[in-house]
Amino acid sequence: MRDYRVTHHELLKRLEAGNRRFVDATTIDRTLELEYTRKLLAKDGQKPWAVMIGCSDSRVPIEKVFDAGLGDLFVIRLAGNCMDGGSLGSVEFAVDSFDIGLVLLIGHKNCGAVTAAHDSCAKSHSPHMDLLFSRIRMASKYRRKAGDSLDLAKAEKANIEYWKDYIRQNSEFLRSRELSGKTLLCSAYYDTFTGNVQFLDVDSYNLRGTDLSFRSDVLNGAEVLN
Repeated sequence: MRDYRVTHHELLKRLEAGNRRFVDATTIDRTLELEYTRKLLAKDGQKPWAVMIGCSDSRVPIEKVFDAGLGDLFVIRLAGNCMDGGSLGSVEFAVDSFDIGLVLLIGHKNCGAVTAAHDSCAKSHSPHMDLLFSRIRMASKYRRKAGDSLDLAKAEKANIEYWKDYIRQNSEFLRSRELSGKTLLCSAYYDTFTGNVQFLDVDSYNLRGTDLSFRSDVLNGAEVLN
């Protein structure tokens, strides 16, 4: 049986190390093994070790940001990280199919979708864009206290936390896996200027230490989201 507690720590450290290589411009040259890896994956199937839910922004190529190889990450990209039943089903499919122990929702600095959602309050778009922007505006005000200013960075991080809790509230499957310690759901924030990824859940989940015990108050304290 997989030791999920060790795996969570190892996978997060693997992501951290990959991001550090990306920032330092010391990424792994996989050119020589690319053809072999591609054929092996085509023959034997994929075995990704993490699910990444990122923004569609072209400046945030998830695999490059974490210096990951072909077949390493199961990536779902959505403008403003705005999720629905279909994208949530995609996360569940990946976790269930490949027994994945880590789901990371990553937002980023200067998010075009979050900016557009707030800049376009008085404008009319297509019905689909109107729906997207209204959901992002709602998400970016998540847990904001009365009187708090809403600058872009705060809106972006609130948006990430909203969709993370959306997953918990709307997926019994993923919530059950998290409570049982099989899958860790966490969030991160990517700086488009420096290339650095800030993991937002380090304190809540004790990720820097050896004890990866889950906090029930974190899992059960989310508001009901639709």
